[in-house]
Amino acid sequence: MSEVIHGEILLFLISASTGVLILFVYDLLRVLRRVFPRGAVLVGIEDLLYWCAAGILIFYMIFMKNSGSLRGFSLAAVLLGMLLYNQSISKYLVKGLSTALTAIFRLFKRVFHVIFLPFSFLFKKTREILPKTLKNWTKRFKMALRRH
Repeated sequence: MSEVIHGEILLFLISASTGVLILFVYDLLRVLRRVFPRGAVLVGIEDLLYWCAAGILIFYMIFMKNSGSLRGFSLAAVLLGMLLYNQSISKYLVKGLSTALTAIFRLFKRVFHVIFLPFSFLFKKTREILPKTLKNWTKRFKMALRRH
């Protein structure tokens, strides 16, 4: 094969890999959303920033690998890479990673709960006793002022 065809095949493979990378990063964002839920406004802002970054990445790839000339097959390769990734391992990766991260997060939550349980008990008792103590001190202070 000629060098031109090798270059075109390389551009196609790089474009498809870029599509896979773009959707993989979006899947990581989806995993974080499952583990740490967000409101609709924050999700919208995240999506806007993500797709702007994805557009910049695609532009950079086209600029570096094809001297900035837009080729239809390279954009089709990006879409094909995204489609193949989405139809193959995307849902399994999102489900597996979100399950694993949720389990890890719950484990850390339990460990911190056990570690900080004595402090929680002290804080709770302090919240119960402190207002009564301050009220008694205030009464004593007022009574001492009246005596003088």
